[in-house]
Amino acid sequence: MTKKKVLITIIILLLIGLAILAILYFKNQKDNNSKKSVKTVEIIDGYGYSIKDNDSKLKREKFKELKEILNEEPIDNEKYALKIAEIFAIDVYDLVTKNSKYDVGGLDYVLPESKDNLKLILQDTLYSNLQDNFDKDRKQKLPEVTNATSSILKRKTYALNKKNYDGYELKVIIDYKEDLGYDNTIVVTVIEKEDKLFVVAVQPM
Repeated sequence: MTKKKVLITIIILLLIGLAILAILYFKNQKDNNSKKSVKTVEIIDGYGYSIKDNDSKLKREKFKELKEILNEEPIDNEKYALKIAEIFAIDVYDLVTKNSKYDVGGLDYVLPESKDNLKLILQDTLYSNLQDNFDKDRKQKLPEVTNATSSILKRKTYALNKKNYDGYELKVIIDYKEDLGYDNTIVVTVIEKEDKLFVVAVQPM
């Protein structure tokens, strides 16, 4: 093999190596973007309920109503339960506002020890085909929640880790800008623990 051919071979191998490195770099960047968290712009002290920079106008309105309920003395737990069930439903099902499958909604309102499990379930089901939208160029058709209204089905005692907690079973009706086949009615179970209310179960009705 002549020196010229050796040089050409080396250049080709270098170009191939650079191409592979470029592919790996952009794949890594995409994976990192997919896992980025959105920014928190408001939080209710003592409760951990928050508003993110990509939340809908509807969620912000319901959030404001929740703040007013929590500022009352004493707090009306029925109104509290109704409002967090509505916000939870909006935040979970309003996929149009989510930047990626990792941007799972509703977790602020879930019992802390149940958050990781629910997040994995939603990522593998409802959020599994959600395309990234960090560049704001997504063309995917996704549900946009226009309203959520709740009602108390019954008060109930919920058993958890060998303890019984007072709570509520609530029906939430979800309205969408366009019907794309997503759940319209769900049942949300909320319990009282350490002076706060938490979502512990949710299922379609």
